[in-house]
Amino acid sequence: MPEEISLLVLTHSHLDHIGAAKAIKRESGCTVASHKAERSWIQDVDLQAKDRPVPDFHNLVEGPVEVDRILEDGEMLNLGNDMDIKVIHTSGHSKGSISIWFPREGALFCGDSIPLANDMPIYEDILESVLSIKRLNVLEGIQVLLSSWDKPQWGKNAYLKMDEGLCYLQEIHEAVLRVSKNRTFNDSLELARSVLIELEMPGSIANPLVAKSFQNNLKLMGMEDLNSCQSNLW
Repeated sequence: MPEEISLLVLTHSHLDHIGAAKAIKRESGCTVASHKAERSWIQDVDLQAKDRPVPDFHNLVEGPVEVDRILEDGEMLNLGNDMDIKVIHTSGHSKGSISIWFPREGALFCGDSIPLANDMPIYEDILESVLSIKRLNVLEGIQVLLSSWDKPQWGKNAYLKMDEGLCYLQEIHEAVLRVSKNRTFNDSLELARSVLIELEMPGSIANPLVAKSFQNNLKLMGMEDLNSCQSNLW
């Protein structure tokens, strides 16, 4: 029943994650919570549509919704009935992406923070994505990994999926470095198509979001091994 919903935690602001948030809040009267870096796009979907254009945007999201509560990295929330959750800031896919950790149950909700190998690569900052996955990978006692892009992964498979995500991001980065080494491109979509083909994926799936992702890799041209970096949060 709608009235049983008291808290709606948004892992990030992208339209496929906030599309029904306005309706849920209207029907339940719940508190809406997110990281502060995601608030502007949640509260102003027209701004998001302008900054991050997606086909059929306004048919996929009902409208803006007020963020009532800002969640901080490391914050613990008590949901009642001896159920506690921990907020983990896992930027990369977006600046304010968060994952939610249920330590007693061993359940980790990671939103879009862990890419699925060979799936369409979309991220804002690939190095932050790597660091975020490595941060999740050191959590002890994960029983189930619940990702937006994959079926539930149980036990050791949860950690294997994180390792696969790290390998995929490194593979993408190496492909960008190879195709960009001695070549210039007319635009970012041309670069995206070339990288996708290098990854043995259809160049036809290149779009502005994928192109923007690969543009981020160009800022790291002097860094060959992304996994060698360490987070100062550890």
